[in-house]
Amino acid sequence: MPTRVLTDAELAQLTGYPRAVGAQDLTTFFRLDEQARRWVFTSHRGAANQLGLALQLCTLPWLGFVPDDLTGAPADAVARLAGQLNLDPAALGGYGGWGDRTRTEHLREVLARLGWSSASAGALKVLQDFLLARALEH
Repeated sequence: MPTRVLTDAELAQLTGYPRAVGAQDLTTFFRLDEQARRWVFTSHRGAANQLGLALQLCTLPWLGFVPDDLTGAPADAVARLAGQLNLDPAALGGYGGWGDRTRTEHLREVLARLGWSSASAGALKVLQDFLLARALEH
């Protein structure tokens, strides 16, 4: 009989933003160079879209994924990005949810900009076999 390892609250904590971002991570991951700022402004309109896009651009390398609720991002990270873009941090509240087509398209653009791609079926099979072998070892 299968057993649950994580509670719903623990699972939500693992799939969302941490409550805070450390000072070193803040300066390492939430920094936009001139090229990134130009990309955000020239290809996207509206403060909410620009800040949401920038947050996704910085979150992906930091966490390895983008949580569903961008408004749950640590306030200091949002403020740092907003300051670099000369935007009001409150603009993020106007950014669409996960089902929003704009947000999904922005994530695709961020993945392409960072050179990330989805794993192929073959790569997922290799990973599955590797993880299964490690699990059987223990």
